[in-house]
Amino acid sequence: MQLMDWIIAEGHNIVWVADQIGRSYECVRRYCNGSRIPRKADLQKIGRLTDGKVAPSDFFGQSEEAA
Repeated sequence: MQLMDWIIAEGHNIVWVADQIGRSYECVRRYCNGSRIPRKADLQKIGRLTDGKVAPSDFFGQSEEAA
C-alpha cells in the first residue's frame, strides 16, 4: 500500500504523519509522491505507524507488482 493511500484511508493528513515520524511536511510529501525514498529509520517508523500496511518495498514499487 502506498503511503498516501494509507493516509487517505485512515483519514489522516501529511502534517499528522510528519509529526508522528518526526519529519517535516515537505519530507513526507516527497515520500508520498515518490520523489524521495525514506531512510531506514523512517521506513521503520512508517511501518510501525501503519501497522505494517505500508512496507519498505512499497517505496520501491515492488509491493503490487511482486504479488
